[in-house]
Amino acid sequence: MASATEQTQSIDVAALVDKAAHVLPGQRPLDAFVHHNTLHAFEHLPFEEGVEQAARLFGANPYPLEASFREDWKNGRIRACDLDCVLSQRVPDEELGLGAPNLSKRDAVRALMLGMQRPDGGHSLFWRITESQELMVLPDELPRFALERLKAAGPPEKIQKALWAACESQCLRAPTDPVLAIRPRDWLLQDRGLDSDKLVHPFLIRWCGAFLDGGHSYWPMGKRSEGFFGSMLHYLAAPGPVPRRWMRPLAEMARTLAAEKTQPADCIIATARRMGVPLDRLGQLIEESLLAMPGWPGMFVQLKARPDLAPAPMPPTELIDFVAIRLLLDEAAARFQARQPEGVLIPLNSTLSRTPRLDPAWPLFSAARLLGILPEETDNDRTILPRLGDFLNEYDNVRR
Repeated sequence: MASATEQTQSIDVAALVDKAAHVLPGQRPLDAFVHHNTLHAFEHLPFEEGVEQAARLFGANPYPLEASFREDWKNGRIRACDLDCVLSQRVPDEELGLGAPNLSKRDAVRALMLGMQRPDGGHSLFWRITESQELMVLPDELPRFALERLKAAGPPEKIQKALWAACESQCLRAPTDPVLAIRPRDWLLQDRGLDSDKLVHPFLIRWCGAFLDGGHSYWPMGKRSEGFFGSMLHYLAAPGPVPRRWMRPLAEMARTLAAEKTQPADCIIATARRMGVPLDRLGQLIEESLLAMPGWPGMFVQLKARPDLAPAPMPPTELIDFVAIRLLLDEAAARFQARQPEGVLIPLNSTLSRTPRLDPAWPLFSAARLLGILPEETDNDRTILPRLGDFLNEYDNVRR
């Protein structure tokens, strides 16, 4: 088994930082800015794959919401021939085996695209089910085959309430698979409701602005020629009162790092160890820390690539310097909020629960109603709703 020293030596921190740099925004100084592809890191992928990967990374929507497309459908901007053309290319014309007799997958997906109700959950869904007319009348968005089938089965209120009860019993309202906590901020936010980024970002923004100043300030930041890491250690270690209590431990640490001539890569590894982040997750820690405030580190990357675009000579703008300082600040802020001045910061194997805010039974019910599935069918065949769930996963809202 490799020793801790051997493991540290095998980690190419600079390579991890360079890899994370590709997902940062590539904006240039404003006087040299024309346009930029926000998804430049995904240009090598097919369009759909690229925007969907970017959406997962940035926590965004890859496309406009389904409701936006439906508005275009109602307004005539999307025509029936457009929809038929795309469905014929993307969805096989084979029998679904659910809902109305001989219903094809293609017609089922069309019904979902045009009629799936918006996601809902919590108190909003409770009111919708118990107080509104939701289960009293059949919605206008139902296709004709589903509408006729549900009407023939009995009173709408009775049929819909029974179908809702079947969908509720099918769904377990449990958290999704937990993920390992990497940033101390995320663990603190979940465990204690405290956001250490609110301490770090105001400070970091001011000092990034001072370091990357383009020659406009009357009082330039000192030690800029030593890079952001060296310059920040100089200021953090400076004698005198520290205006922010959470930063007080950084003064002694900065003096030690400066005296020992610690390199940014070694500082990053040591900080990750103190945080309790496994070193095989170091790349993830770097990426998530950069994306927490991507604009300024993006400027570091761009000014290193094109220093000629800056209005004045720039100091060394190495992204690894920013990462080292960012992690030191993150650790100090998290320790202050956790009231844990020493020891490993994140408990071993701590996870983040991803509890869904939306009720999983609601889309199942909405889809069952759109396809004309009857409550008695779900009673007679217990596989119907699980198969419908699989179909919804295959043709989820992103694919639709």
